[in-house]
Amino acid sequence: MNHQLILAFIFALAVTSFAYTPPDRAVTIRKKIGALEYAPAKSVKFVFADTSTVIYNGDQLRTGNGVSALLKTASNATILLSERSRIRVEIKTGRLINTVSINLYSGSCFISTPDDADKETIYIIQTITGSLECRLAVSASLTVDTLSGSTGIWVIGGNPVVRSTSDRKALTLKGNNQIYVDMGKALPQPTVIDASLFLKDLEWVNLLERSYIQKEIERTSKSSERQRAILTLKLEGDLVFCRFRDNSGYMGVWDTPPALTKAGYDLFKSGGLPAILFNGNDSTLPDSLLNKAGGIVQGVIHSFDLRRESKGATEPEKGYIVFTAEIGYLLLEPKSGRILADMRRTISDQIHESAGNSWKDITTLPFDIQHPSFSRTIVGSNLKKIILELNKQLQDTYGL
Repeated sequence: MNHQLILAFIFALAVTSFAYTPPDRAVTIRKKIGALEYAPAKSVKFVFADTSTVIYNGDQLRTGNGVSALLKTASNATILLSERSRIRVEIKTGRLINTVSINLYSGSCFISTPDDADKETIYIIQTITGSLECRLAVSASLTVDTLSGSTGIWVIGGNPVVRSTSDRKALTLKGNNQIYVDMGKALPQPTVIDASLFLKDLEWVNLLERSYIQKEIERTSKSSERQRAILTLKLEGDLVFCRFRDNSGYMGVWDTPPALTKAGYDLFKSGGLPAILFNGNDSTLPDSLLNKAGGIVQGVIHSFDLRRESKGATEPEKGYIVFTAEIGYLLLEPKSGRILADMRRTISDQIHESAGNSWKDITTLPFDIQHPSFSRTIVGSNLKKIILELNKQLQDTYGL
């Protein structure tokens, strides 16, 4: 009986301890105009919020007509929430990486992320049609039109990655880029905008201090210029191409990382540009290479899938070859390992099986995108295109 009482007491104590563990603070309300509302996580009831209200992970904030708010995340990013907008912020803290997820359900917001953090922080601003992802200092505005199913994104400073929920295609943008991500449509190429006209286009920022936004734009623009200056100064060193990391979970017969690494290096080197090939990842680089490196190129296979699909029973011996992949480069500062640029390209392609592009033809060839036969397949041709685009972005980053 005594044992049962002791166990019951321990269980009650444990339940009490867990019940009173407070959630993490996600957002601080720095300033507001009008009646700002919030709803706690897992609740649909909105109540009024003021500058003393603590916004926890998963809570929602919304504004009505003539209402706006200046917010600060626990990761030190700034969010300006427009009128008639709704947003949700959640921060996940990891051992090496923090993730800040911001869901913009409706309306408009301006976000400015900090220059540096105590650890790597990934920001993901999600809408109904796509997402904006960044690691370094970025200032951007997003507007969601829920009726037409479109998201307008204006990047003022930094180099974020934009994705479409329709085809998961990804593009790396730069300052003064504008793009519209529409529901059910492929991701278009961005257009160049005049940053000086940016504030004039956003009438809603009159509700808050336009000078504050201008200051954030100048800060992130200077950060981008500083990053470019750092790279330019280090151009005298070689770019070290490290062995690709495979995060795709691909279980096929090909050993993709070394082949992609060599292809990236060979194609970059063929242009007469300074480069070194290293058969290891960035964490194992010896000091002898770090001391003379102008930059570290860590390739990443984010996704990789090749499959055969049969569409109909009229020609069971033939089918469709479907290939999807996302390949990228992380450009790292040699001494600190800091990410200077996150470059990604995606491909989603399919073809009807034919001579030279049948399942057997593709899967029995050596995985070498510089091999004449393999480079003509759906896999080889698309991967070569991706590598060439990534290498071109590397050259543009260095001003080569």
